[in-house]
Amino acid sequence: MNPFTPARLRVLSGLFVNLAAAWLTAAALTPNFVALNKPFNLIVLTYDTFGATVFLVLATKVEERLELWAKLTS
Repeated sequence: MNPFTPARLRVLSGLFVNLAAAWLTAAALTPNFVALNKPFNLIVLTYDTFGATVFLVLATKVEERLELWAKLTS
């Protein structure tokens, strides 16, 4: 039994997109609440942006797998 059904992949892709949006929101709000002249704060901003990028890449990979699944089953 394959645990990666199309419905589960769609849910997983949606989750990754929402997590990426949360990371981007954190990156956008960070400069409003902290002074970016401190090295640690720049690291946090970089970490937030990196997290968003990772989750966007994951969502893209899941969507590509869904497209492949659709081509194979049709």
